[in-house]
Amino acid sequence: MTPEDANNSPLWSFIPLDRYAKPPELTREIVRRGFWGLWDRLRLHDKVPSNRFGQLELHPIAKDLLQQAVGEPDWREAEPALDEECKDWLKSGGQFEPLHAVVGAPYSGTCFTVRYWGADKNWRVIEPPAAGQLLTGARDWLNAIDPADESPWVIPCLEKCYLRHHKGLEPVKELLEKLSSRRRATLVACNSWAWAYLHKAVQIDLVLPAPLAPAPFDRNRLKRWFQSLTRFADEAPRAFRLPNRELVMAPAVQADESGQEKEADFLAKLAAYSRGIPGVAWSIWRHSLRFTPGPKNDDGGGDSGEQEQTIWVTPWENLNLPGIPEENRGQLALILHTLLLHNGVSNRLLPELLPGLAAVLGQDLHKLRAAGLVELEHGEWRVTALGYPAVREFLEEGGYLVDAI
Repeated sequence: MTPEDANNSPLWSFIPLDRYAKPPELTREIVRRGFWGLWDRLRLHDKVPSNRFGQLELHPIAKDLLQQAVGEPDWREAEPALDEECKDWLKSGGQFEPLHAVVGAPYSGTCFTVRYWGADKNWRVIEPPAAGQLLTGARDWLNAIDPADESPWVIPCLEKCYLRHHKGLEPVKELLEKLSSRRRATLVACNSWAWAYLHKAVQIDLVLPAPLAPAPFDRNRLKRWFQSLTRFADEAPRAFRLPNRELVMAPAVQADESGQEKEADFLAKLAAYSRGIPGVAWSIWRHSLRFTPGPKNDDGGGDSGEQEQTIWVTPWENLNLPGIPEENRGQLALILHTLLLHNGVSNRLLPELLPGLAAVLGQDLHKLRAAGLVELEHGEWRVTALGYPAVREFLEEGGYLVDAI
């Protein structure tokens, strides 16, 4: 594909899950993954990298400027691509293949996209039960799901319809039985880690064969997406550069790239490290951006008469990305794996899923949060976008079941 073709191709698309391939690594370089636990933090406290790169002193960007440099993702943007992939299926009304599935990695936005898609089509959106219902065996939500219902359905978060627990698999088994008897169109979205587990535990692929997945974001897609998320209030064009002034990303207004300077390989490294998952790449990109303090006409600012202003990008080798603490790695792996299998677990429910670790959960979660690997949001623990690549690699190296994305 030529650069022109790549720029004209849809930003979002969906492909068969079994064809997903993460963007390739450029080299086998060693990427610094941050600090390695509380004691290492204390030991290396005086070795934190300086903010100074050559003549530039770089600092984190203020929140309002960061929001202009790279705004929040809008997962609705993927709806037309999902529509395109499902158009033949929609024309048939699901007559020959009533069930369709979309599998997405954490931070791919799949759950949001599918929910928006279903709501915009006035399909019945079947939300998951409260986690406590799965443990107590309450059947209200299951009883409300009638497979004879003639309306089309959307199930946006199948990963929230089961638990890796001796009481937690029966509900999803019964749900899949209901789905298998459906004769009307039903679109099911599932987290990639839950899909991998349910494939082993209940053979979900027999009920929902040939799932789709969002296509990976390579260097070109990341560039186009980040450019679309850059909206400065003064509308002045900004280039994104490394401290040595190598170009990382030109302003979107420079449509003609024929005479443009060569871009550094930062976005290619980012695409590979993030495994092509847009939300993970977005988080690392925001984390990498810096500015230089001082008057506007210093490096990094530029006065209103300049044609280009600069946002600085931390060199890839200097990024302080989360790494796995060295102590109690077996315990930490169990916790991290559980969080990924359920795409987040409530603070109250986690001891039920990990009873053997109940006495040390608080301490281990604190350690993981201090390392930047997990966060507690709305009462639910989940792996952070910044920490996801390191966590996935850690679990895969440890022989744990991992997803296909």
